[in-house]
This record gives sequence, C-alpha cells and structure tokens, in this order.
Amino acid sequence: MKKTILVNFAVLLIFLVLIETIIFLVRDKSNDDFGFLLDRNYYHKELIDNCKQMKTHPILSHVHKHENKCKIREGFANGINVYYDEQTNSDDEIVVTLGGSTTDGFYQHFSNGYTYPLYLSKILKEKKTNLKVINAGNGAYGSTQELLKLITNISLLNHNIKYIVSLNGNNDIDNYGETSDLNYQSEPFLSNYLFNMYLGEYWVNQSKPNLIKSIFPNIKYAISRFHIKKDFSEQKQYNYLLSKNNKKNNNILRWKNNIEMMNAVSKSIGAKYFVFLQPTMGIKGPQSKILDKKSSDYKMFEELDEEYLKNLNKSHKGFKKYCKMLDFCIDITHIAPPDGDIYTDPRHHGARGNLIIAETISDVILNHNPD
Repeated sequence: MKKTILVNFAVLLIFLVLIETIIFLVRDKSNDDFGFLLDRNYYHKELIDNCKQMKTHPILSHVHKHENKCKIREGFANGINVYYDEQTNSDDEIVVTLGGSTTDGFYQHFSNGYTYPLYLSKILKEKKTNLKVINAGNGAYGSTQELLKLITNISLLNHNIKYIVSLNGNNDIDNYGETSDLNYQSEPFLSNYLFNMYLGEYWVNQSKPNLIKSIFPNIKYAISRFHIKKDFSEQKQYNYLLSKNNKKNNNILRWKNNIEMMNAVSKSIGAKYFVFLQPTMGIKGPQSKILDKKSSDYKMFEELDEEYLKNLNKSHKGFKKYCKMLDFCIDITHIAPPDGDIYTDPRHHGARGNLIIAETISDVILNHNPD
C-alpha cells in the first residue's frame, strides 16, 4: 500500500514538473520571469525587508507595508509617512516633502538613511525655525501619485502645513516603468498592478514569502490567465477609445498639469507649494561631465542605456521649458553633479548629494516671503 502511494506521488510530481517545464518554455517572459520550479519574484528579499516591502493601495498604487518594524534613521513611521520629531505643537509649522525613492524616508539602502528630508529637518532645527518636516515620499511615485497623495492623505493631516515641497521629474520621464505600455496613455493614474486589477481582475499576491507557496510558479501563472475577464483585444480597444480623448496623454503635459493641480490644492489648504526639478546623472550639462574616469560615478555613467538617456533628456527638456514659466517651480538639475563619488547609483545620490539638495531647498524655503 505504501509503495503504491509513493509511486503515485512520484508520477504526480513528474507530471507537474513536466507541465511546469512546458509552460516555462512557451510562456511570454518579456515582462516578468517567475523562474522555474520556484518563484524568484515571490521569494524576493524585498518582501521580507520591512523598509522596502510595499502593499497595493486602491488610490495611490502602492504604499509601504512596514508594520512599524522599519528602523528609520532619526525618524519614525506614522502611518504611511515618516516623522522626524516625536512631538508636534500647534504653533509648529510643517514642511511636507513629496517625491519618489530619493525622498522616501523608509528607504535606508541608498544613502544609509541620510535622505534629503532628514537633512532638511536638521537644517531647519539648526536655523531655530518653527518648521518641522513630515516626509510623505514613496519609492516609484511620480507627480501623479504625489497629487493623489496630497489630495487623499496630506490635505487631511491635523497639522499647520506651511509648505509642500515636491522633488520630482525622474519618475515622470517617458517610458518610465511604473505603468505598462497598454495603460500608459489611457490610464496614467493607474500603475500596472492597479490596471490589471481594474480591467483584468487579476490580483497581486502580497503575502509573506513562503517556500511552499513559491513552488510551480509557471503553472500558477497559466491558471491565473483563465481568471482574466477581458482579453487583450478588448483592452486594446479600451485603451484606444480613452487615449483618443485624453488631452493629457503626453508625459510632459501630464507632469505640468499635475504640478499645477498640486499648487492649487496646496493653496486650498493654506500652504505654499514648491516643485524642484530633480538632479540626476545623465541630464545634459553638469550631470553628464565626469572628470575622474576612475571614479564610481564614471563607471555608473558609462553603463547608462542610450534609450534611457534619450528619454531622460527629451522629458527634462520639456520639464525645464514649463518650469521657467511657473513661479513655484525651481530647476535644480545642475546641482550635486557626479564629481567622483556623490551617487550611489545613476538615479540616486548618496548622503553628500542629499545634503546639497537639502541645503538648496532650505534656502528657497527660508528666503520665501509669504504674501
């Protein structure tokens, strides 16, 4: 009897491995690669890092799933935001920072937690102001998610918000990976995850990594395809109908529209809005001139993809054009250039670069004369 059970189990296992192999070989792996037999994405280390782990949000796309276990340098988590002061008095004036991964206060891996909002908080304390910083940045957020967070989260905070500071641009460049090719034009407010949930009713597994649950990823992938209600042709038609009437489907115009709306929302809650065009490696000018060819910055610059540089500069050219027309927009793309060891990767500065960014932003805030 036991021998029969073992034989049947072995036959079933061989059959599953065979099916897994066939699906793995024939399925389209251009967008994601689950791996073979074990789901590499499902068992990714970021799922067990409380400072990196995310969960899907029905409006904002995604927020941190920190479970109050992320150790934030000189700060602490308060819901989906990071605070740098234990107590906030009624007479304290608040600076809220918005942005992507460079701003994100939960991320400790780019600059050992020395983010520009942390430095901004320190500078404002050294200047003995009543200004305190709340960091509302989130990795992979562009101006669209910043706008939505400002409306749905920041505007409801029970604080005397004096300034809204946005550092963006890099996550608004054309072909940025946050949205799929299919929904980039028609549904720019939806990330790829949300788009699949909304139109395809395909849900993302966000539970803790588990070895058992990660087995046979390609079989699970094939099964999940049967649950999608809309086929690709219907989605393509849906995309065409929406994008045809979408006047803001150009990424540059969408960025301009988003920051203008953030400016209007900030005014409605009595705050002054500033948007700073983000410095990043590869923008024509100082960010593309590296004298020390033996430096880490130069090695990173040499590895930049030509298509990425093309999209980066095309988008920033448009951003700069509109930024000059708006009194609340400041172009700081020239500061903190790659002088040898100022970047941790081509898109993120290290601590020294973040300090320069914070000093520049603090100068604007402290020199501002309220109307």
